[in-house]
Amino acid sequence: MSQADTSRPEYHSYLLRLWRESAHGAWRASLQSTTTEQVVHFADVAALVAFLVAQTGEPPVHPPLDQPRPAE
Repeated sequence: MSQADTSRPEYHSYLLRLWRESAHGAWRASLQSTTTEQVVHFADVAALVAFLVAQTGEPPVHPPLDQPRPAE
């Protein structure tokens, strides 16, 4: 894919990093653009999701409420 292709608003590519500062702490995140190398940091997963929703204009998809969540 050429550089021109990756600069389209229909295409976003990031390196995602997730970590916890303690065993029971909130998940932190950062996204690094693979084209500009700009890094955006997030205090929690909700902020990360909000950023991605804003980037795509798509609402988040939630599993049905009667579906069990994965074990933590």
